[in-house]
Amino acid sequence: MATLTRVVNENPRIVTLTIGDPPFATWTPGQFLRFSIRQGETWSSEYTFTISSAPEEDELRITVKAVGPFTTALQHATPETDVRVRGPYGAFCKNVEQQPRLTFIAGGIGVTPFLSVLRHWARVGTQNRMVLLWANNTVEDIIHRAELQAIAEKIDLQIVHVLWKDDAAVTACTPGRAETCRSGLLDAATIAEYADVANAEVYLCGPPQMHNLLLNNIQALGSDPARIHTEVMSSSPPPKAPPVNPPAT
Repeated sequence: MATLTRVVNENPRIVTLTIGDPPFATWTPGQFLRFSIRQGETWSSEYTFTISSAPEEDELRITVKAVGPFTTALQHATPETDVRVRGPYGAFCKNVEQQPRLTFIAGGIGVTPFLSVLRHWARVGTQNRMVLLWANNTVEDIIHRAELQAIAEKIDLQIVHVLWKDDAAVTACTPGRAETCRSGLLDAATIAEYADVANAEVYLCGPPQMHNLLLNNIQALGSDPARIHTEVMSSSPPPKAPPVNPPAT
């Protein structure tokens, strides 16, 4: 059993939870864990969350958006609450360091595996060339913006914020190499403008609707399907995770 040691509300709908005394001490960027939280005399069902911290930070964190009853309740979690964690799992970003050119495409909270990768590279260094295309509703939905700008000054990273509910998005960014803001949808034309997906390894992470819209577009731009890696963000728990009573204390 582990415990929440810190709770940080990034904005009204996103919270970062720090987990103390987890059952594992190492992971690779982009991996996920299975998480449940004590709720009175029982445990919640088990949910899957991507690890958003870098392995070098010596701190296990998950960053959660309110998209359903459970994740909404987590926005009000408090330190010292008991949690259970299993992991790490997944190979979404396996061998990412071996790819000289990378295109990361994120929808909303789908940025979390890329946060872990970029935080890792900010600490250890890299020669990879990267573009992060990140779709959100408005500029207020962007989390860790200053941190990402600082990372972009250390490594070869271009950040493109695509804000489909913000017509004034173009004025939200200070002009520069590291960060660009634009309004509208993250579509094939926008991807082609900022990323050469035909010559890069492509990683796509976001809600199911985003995958359905973009996969064909990415391939139509010349990307080899074998070089497109996907992970779908879902708020649903795995089917085999019924609540159980916690041990007596």
